[in-house]
Amino acid sequence: MTEISAFGAVAPRGTLPACGPARLGGQMRGRMILLAATLGAVLSMSTSAIDMDPDAIDLLSLPALDATSNSAVQKRVDPWIHSSMPGCMREKIEVAFQIAVDRVREVPECRALFEELGADGVEMLIATLYFPAPLHRQTTRCRHSFAIARVGSPIIWVCRKVTAHGDDRVAVALLHEALHVAGLEEDPLGRDGMCSGEINVLVMESCGF
Repeated sequence: MTEISAFGAVAPRGTLPACGPARLGGQMRGRMILLAATLGAVLSMSTSAIDMDPDAIDLLSLPALDATSNSAVQKRVDPWIHSSMPGCMREKIEVAFQIAVDRVREVPECRALFEELGADGVEMLIATLYFPAPLHRQTTRCRHSFAIARVGSPIIWVCRKVTAHGDDRVAVALLHEALHVAGLEEDPLGRDGMCSGEINVLVMESCGF
């Protein structure tokens, strides 16, 4: 599975980065993740395990959740954040998460982004597992990104630079990541789909940022 960088630069409102067609297009696979099935394994991980390469966590089994189920939305509206997340990053994620949830619930165009993927936006936000990016990624991939993710995986490695950005900006990033959890592909070169910047613009315009 291809690793992608996310939380990238955002183009000014009303403009699109010159890196590909700004449209969803094609048959996008919707994937609903059963959070409860993964928490036991993730919670058992030590802090030393978090410092390892993110590939290690990809070995976890991530069973699909029936898209007709809405139980997760009813039972939980707070983000799952690993205990090793620094306090300043945790606070930023918590505030931005609530903004993201509100936009999905209140803005039909925002909700529709997930529906086009066969997913529920709030469930995708709830299903996301936020980890601090490993130290060796802070000086490499994080230099140009806010987070590291893989399409279809609920695991998001958050870079510490998120603390330097506003709550709305981080909320856009969380929605961006939730779309990847739902199965939205990303093409860095914009040839076969949207690049990161175009996804950010799509989220901002659709969700009223």
